[in-house]
Amino acid sequence: MVEPPPGPAGPVGGGGSDAHDRREGDDRVGDDHGVGDPADDDLTVALVVPGDPATTSGGFRYDRRLVAGLRATGAAVRVFSVPWRRYPLDLLDAPGLATGVPARLRDVDVVVVDGLAHAGTVGLVRRLRRDGTPVVALVHHLRRAEGGRLAPIATRLERCFLRGCSAAVCVSGATERDVLTLVDRLPTHLAPPPADQFDPEVTPSDVDRRAREDPFRVVALGSLVPRKGHDTLVRALAGLDSDGAAGERGGSDVGDADDTGDAVNASGGAAEDDGDSTPDWRLAVVGPEPDPDHARAVRTLADDLGVADRVSFRGKLSTPDLADVLRESHALAVPSQHEGFGMAYLEGMGFGLPAVASAAGGASSVVVDGENGFLVDPGDVGGVREALAALAGDRDRLAGMGTAALRRFDAHPDWADTVAGVRSFLTEVADGG
Repeated sequence: MVEPPPGPAGPVGGGGSDAHDRREGDDRVGDDHGVGDPADDDLTVALVVPGDPATTSGGFRYDRRLVAGLRATGAAVRVFSVPWRRYPLDLLDAPGLATGVPARLRDVDVVVVDGLAHAGTVGLVRRLRRDGTPVVALVHHLRRAEGGRLAPIATRLERCFLRGCSAAVCVSGATERDVLTLVDRLPTHLAPPPADQFDPEVTPSDVDRRAREDPFRVVALGSLVPRKGHDTLVRALAGLDSDGAAGERGGSDVGDADDTGDAVNASGGAAEDDGDSTPDWRLAVVGPEPDPDHARAVRTLADDLGVADRVSFRGKLSTPDLADVLRESHALAVPSQHEGFGMAYLEGMGFGLPAVASAAGGASSVVVDGENGFLVDPGDVGGVREALAALAGDRDRLAGMGTAALRRFDAHPDWADTVAGVRSFLTEVADGG
């Protein structure tokens, strides 16, 4: 187990979007150098994270913000890093971590373990509990919820990990329900992510004025990886041009570009023929590309479908540049396989962008279907296409849903209140509650 050095956290992701670089003075990781010792009766916390705590992703950003927030309340927080391999190979580290627990990890009131590290820390959490140290899981989303061939393995490992914990902090109601499906009597606390990465300064009048502009501009925010559904989105947009030829329900595997079928709307009905009302559109794909093969495949798909000239791949952007892209867009679309919370959707709503979101996972904590966005099943090309067509083809509706998105953003819980709730919960767990 490695304890990172103190200092700036380095690149910080954009909530759930993983889409931009940002350095913040209060996002510090490592030991409490320069932080000061807690009062005799104050809370001491150890946070265990997988890999580099400065990783650019929504989950790691949440962790860093939580560390900063807890420290601001007077708590002493130490951050420890454990190895992070391709899943589930970090299970190989479990025996060593269970027998090599640093004394400084024991000498705290409570240990918080990021659930992303569950495979490697299965033995560690049980060892700590046997030694009398309370352990709280911090769960962004369960790995098993991503599906695929590793889902059965993830289910067993996550159940074992959670059974070893004293309690869990969950970032969304959907994640909390998933956790309680595996371990039904585990005490849990809901702590949604912060929504203060930007200062959008977008008004309902701005949203209405933008809604009248052409072309229809869509932004996809997040790492360019298979589970984010960029291939589904590209097919859906291409289907707007071909009257459904490339965008029917299903058929979202990258590389299969000769789809045919009737259009199906987001609620399951047949799409109406709009004649020559094909919308002119543009797509901006914003976020890092950690999987070069997949990124190449999505570019090839856009080219094969004849829409490459309208799809721009921006990569990671600075905070101001990302804000500019969001400010000039009409809608945000991330039709992913699963989201623990869906911070990207909320970020977009701060700019008045209706969201086309995954119906799987925690997006429903933010997106109300038909009000401030649309919830579409993973891989449903037809559903994504019909949602986008509804926005592009009815600019009054686009403006109304954008204004509803602004209201949802404004209603998001204050981060200081969320941190206070987490601290109270950790204190209760540490006291044996």
